[in-house]
Order: sequence, then C-alpha cells, then structure tokens
Amino acid sequence: MKFTRKYLFAICLLALSSTVYASNAEMNTTLARINTTLNQINPLINLAKQQENTNARVKFQFDALRNDISRIQSGILKAINRVSIQPRTVTPLFGDYLPTQNSLLKQQPIIQDEKQ
Repeated sequence: MKFTRKYLFAICLLALSSTVYASNAEMNTTLARINTTLNQINPLINLAKQQENTNARVKFQFDALRNDISRIQSGILKAINRVSIQPRTVTPLFGDYLPTQNSLLKQQPIIQDEKQ
C-alpha cells in the first residue's frame, strides 16, 4: 500500500507542477491583456478632462487617476517580467576521471567466460 501511495503522490506532484507552469503562462497573457486595456483608458481620461465643467465646485483629480493607473501598469509589467527561478552559480568540478596505471581496474583480474 505504501508503494502505491508513493507513486500516486509523485504523479500528483508532476501534474501539479505542469499546471503551475501552464497557469503562469496563462496569467502572464491575462496580465498583458489588462495592461493593454489600461493603455486604452488614457485617451478616455483625456476626453473626460476636456469635458469637465470648469465652474464645478468639486473637481475630479485626473492626474491622481493617471498616477494610479501608471502604478498598476508598472506592477503588471514587474509581474510579467519577473524571473521565476533565481539563477545560481555552479561550482565547476576539478576531478580527473581517466583511469591511471595504478587504478583498481588494472589490478583486478578479468573474469573469463566459464564455457572456455
């Protein structure tokens, strides 16, 4: 029973990891669409500012709206361009893996085929 549970657990982990990668790509696509939509809002803000009543007692803060949208867009771009795994330095190997004259392989007798 433990043997089956281990394999089931491993299969679930593999399935989960593949869906995480797929969902990150899908999320980035959706975030890019949101960013595009926010870019399309700027001309509407300009139009609304032109249509604003100059004699109004309370004025809408269009600059604050633009700043907030800009902050949202910068957060979206950071999320899209983030590196999911931090790079690490790899330590080079220095071993010499070629057999030498005094290696154990040379000292062991070769086993002959028993039929001879």
